[in-house]
Amino acid sequence: AAFQAPPFAMVAVVALRDLLRQVATTYATAPCRKRAIQAAVAVLMWLMTAVAVELFAAHRSTTDSTTVILLGILFVWTPGLIAYAWATAPSAAAADRPIVRSRVALLYDKYFGLNGKYFGLKVQASQLLSVVLQAWTRLPLLGVFVSVHPRLGPFADLGYVEYYDEGGSPSAPIFWTIFAALVVNALYPAVLLVQRDAFWSRRAVAVVDAALDLVYSAVFFFA
Repeated sequence: AAFQAPPFAMVAVVALRDLLRQVATTYATAPCRKRAIQAAVAVLMWLMTAVAVELFAAHRSTTDSTTVILLGILFVWTPGLIAYAWATAPSAAAADRPIVRSRVALLYDKYFGLNGKYFGLKVQASQLLSVVLQAWTRLPLLGVFVSVHPRLGPFADLGYVEYYDEGGSPSAPIFWTIFAALVVNALYPAVLLVQRDAFWSRRAVAVVDAALDLVYSAVFFFA
């Protein structure tokens, strides 16, 4: 987690800065509303982090040192990222200036971007690799998990209290949710990329891909 946190933090800062820039551009003529929405976005991000931290802090295996680390993430790390993104987010005036892009970015957009020449091939290759890796690694892991833990109780009981014939909830839906997501992941490129409408063959592909990533992440996080 210590090695993975900085890359995830960089992605979070870039995404948050872009969202704050969009808010600043949309509500450029209403400064009060702009600040209120930007503050709501920042608070929502902190609350999402607080929910995740609370789940881990409530587990029985959490030690005092782990609690200190979780509190540091909640009250130091996350507010620091939010403050940095807020302070460095482009203003509405800066957003109107032309964006200088590198040659690599221009070439990527031309051939592999949303409207690129080889966008379809890129999507097919990336989704094929994703399905193979997910099926090879996650399905066996979840199968073993469901076999060992047929029923699950509260998150705090995981690893300490086992539920068998009664109590808790079945764990099989976790496996079948990932299985269904893999089936959709394998089929949707062939269905959407052949559509003549640009909305379905371009933007819908990106939306479905993002939704599947959320399903994969959410199932493993809450399971």
